[in-house]
Amino acid sequence: MNVLFIAAAASLASAQPLKWNWNQAEPVTFHAEAFVNTPVGAHFKSAANVDARALAVGMATDISCVGTQGKKVHDVVCTIQEITLEGRAFKGEQEKLDAVLKSYDETMTGARIDMRVRADGHIQSLELAGIETDIAQSREALEHMRQLTRKIMAPLSIVMPKEGNTAKPWKHRGMPMFFELITTSGTTGGVALKYRVDGDGAGAGVFVVGEGRGNLGSQNQTAGATSAGALNMVGASQTRFDPDAGLPFYSEVSVTGESGASNINPATGVRYALAAWIGRTYADGSLEGLEGKKPAAK
Repeated sequence: MNVLFIAAAASLASAQPLKWNWNQAEPVTFHAEAFVNTPVGAHFKSAANVDARALAVGMATDISCVGTQGKKVHDVVCTIQEITLEGRAFKGEQEKLDAVLKSYDETMTGARIDMRVRADGHIQSLELAGIETDIAQSREALEHMRQLTRKIMAPLSIVMPKEGNTAKPWKHRGMPMFFELITTSGTTGGVALKYRVDGDGAGAGVFVVGEGRGNLGSQNQTAGATSAGALNMVGASQTRFDPDAGLPFYSEVSVTGESGASNINPATGVRYALAAWIGRTYADGSLEGLEGKKPAAK
């Protein structure tokens, strides 16, 4: 009887409607990190016209977000409070890449991330605001920074079901942000991604997991694309969602892609891959993780 009671209680908790709500009384703060491997090198340029190719880029940032609730679309503005970028370059280009990423650090700190978010959580658009773009090099650098920002924010692009009904798995409509390549010319192809509830979070909230596959490429394989030829992509997400607030406590995404020898750097064996996570932070320095809240580091 006790077993049946526990099972029924878990079922009821998992059936709680899951809906996004960016219209919070106070700004919501997050810490986010992302790491991306780029098999044939992603080109990054600074406003000073320094250009370098990266085999890998790691990012860590603290952001504060506010939103307004619309019927079908939410307008969300996040301020980048602090950001750090580091990368590994092609042979002979490390010094240039360090200079480019340092310029991104300085430029992006204090900038705004303006997003249009569908009611189900899909991020329709993301722009960086508050950055000067007077010359062509600045505009190109801004686009490269925007591409990296999309990787940082990808764990927030998890879709919740229509009307919040979690009784059966649901599909992600549109291109999931964490499946996108780093390219200035757009990602082409299709993705089949489904989500399901996987029980209650150990700390609080509801676990939502996603699994998907896609065949993706870039419209222009030579202009800063991360791959040569189409990639077979496999991705997954884990989100501990707070149904009361309508926001994640914590979310993580990962994706890998490979097709053939053209998508593998022969010197390193690197394949395209992204790993990113984001967790809510609090005034006492604590941080939400997959299994619950973590106290501030001492």
